[in-house]
Amino acid sequence: MGVYNAAYGAKGRHTTPNIDRFALGSSTFDHAYTAGGWTSISVPALMRGLYARRLRWTRYYETSRFAILRAPVEAKLRPGERVERSFLFAYDDPHPSLAQRLKRRGMFTAAVVDDGVSEIMRPGVSADLGFSLFRSIDSMPASNRTDADTTNTALSTLRRVPSNQRFFMWVHYFGVHSPDQ
Repeated sequence: MGVYNAAYGAKGRHTTPNIDRFALGSSTFDHAYTAGGWTSISVPALMRGLYARRLRWTRYYETSRFAILRAPVEAKLRPGERVERSFLFAYDDPHPSLAQRLKRRGMFTAAVVDDGVSEIMRPGVSADLGFSLFRSIDSMPASNRTDADTTNTALSTLRRVPSNQRFFMWVHYFGVHSPDQ
């Protein structure tokens, strides 16, 4: 991107002219730090604008079929399914998310997420809180679940934004988790 590397800017390869033009009137950051090394920690902290230690965490368990379950889990396991790992999630945290705050101020809020094979961001477990439109590409066939497909879903989501309304859209990619995305 030209905004971060002159070799790719207007006098270089000129690969991202629209982003570079947008960046001229924007704040840009050379370094970014996350509140945690796991999506389950970093996304709730990011979306609430709080350090992870300030959030209310609840223990959940991921199964061999990638289901996310809250204790007690025994009665919820399907035949042959077993608990493989546990995570802390902020699903029950009382702090309003960015989407909730913006929606209360009249903005249209949309999200397009891909959380790979997990159910960390499935609808109904809080990642969707405050979004007028929440789209997960997890239900698509595996061959249609690349970052390009996430981008295409995000672009089609933009067409659903009311033309007379300000909006906030969050797009969560999974491709950075593996080299084949």
